[in-house]
Amino acid sequence: MEKGALVLLGLIALGILGVGLLIFSTPATGRSVEPTQQPPESGNAQVVEITATSSGYNPSVVRVKAGVPVELRLTADANAGCSRAFVMKDFGINTVAESGKIKTFVFTPQKGEYIYRCAMNMYRGKLIAE
Repeated sequence: MEKGALVLLGLIALGILGVGLLIFSTPATGRSVEPTQQPPESGNAQVVEITATSSGYNPSVVRVKAGVPVELRLTADANAGCSRAFVMKDFGINTVAESGKIKTFVFTPQKGEYIYRCAMNMYRGKLIAE
């Protein structure tokens, strides 16, 4: 194989590795984040269910009360594509939704708007804490 072809293959491999790291790494955000399978001890969490679909997220806009814990339940339709990769950077969530399985995350948003998106930023949604 020619040297130029090997260099090109190496660059492609590095690009694939970089995307994989982006999808599966969880950045430190300084916010209180507790990915968990259990609701908060007080039992007063606002339950939010988001489904990754072939055309994005359902629902694409979610409204919650600020300062109250949110229990986010994430799943995916069988035909969901890119939207399976779910990133909510403000709360350190970076995961891949699975069909038939619910992934649960608990966090407490302050007043504001928080974007959730796929890893490629093609599909987006918004959580509004009021």
